[in-house]
Amino acid sequence: MLGFLLTLLIITAVICGVTGSVTQSVTSAAASAAEQAIYLCISIGGSMALWGGLLKIAETAGVTRFVTRIVGKPIARLMGKSPDDELTRTVSLGAALNLLGLGNAAVPTAIKAMKQLDRKEGCSGRGTAFFIILNTASIQLLPVTAAAMRTRHGSEAPWEIMPASLLTSAAALTVGLLTAAVIFPKARGSKAQ
Repeated sequence: MLGFLLTLLIITAVICGVTGSVTQSVTSAAASAAEQAIYLCISIGGSMALWGGLLKIAETAGVTRFVTRIVGKPIARLMGKSPDDELTRTVSLGAALNLLGLGNAAVPTAIKAMKQLDRKEGCSGRGTAFFIILNTASIQLLPVTAAAMRTRHGSEAPWEIMPASLLTSAAALTVGLLTAAVIFPKARGSKAQ
């Protein structure tokens, strides 16, 4: 569906450019945007490589294991599972990575957790809803990607957004979890769902 929409947008842009006699402007804008996109990808890629390397160091030093243990208990209660459950550990690791601002590094973990949830719940229910919210609206202690973008665009204080990022991500997570709790009420007499 997305491929169809993108193709439709490109065809529409070309038709409008040709019929409006602004073909040169459309071509110039497309080339300029492609150049900017490549530069942006390289600059963000460098930032993600740096933080990915730091994550590897944190894993070796046991920092991620420590954060996962702290985050795991509330997540286990939230999802109605045991803190020692493999699914809880996987979701907790993803939440820990998101807390550290490494959302891109959390993607493989999220895919693994989604497969585990699919086996347990069939991709429906309270646990899945909570997992998706935890992954998409997680609290960000370190907004790495936003800070990298601000640095790239010349900000002298790229990390000054930390309080605002923390507040808005906490508010989004709270609203999301409350909404999911209302839509997927906990079944009486059962720990999970």
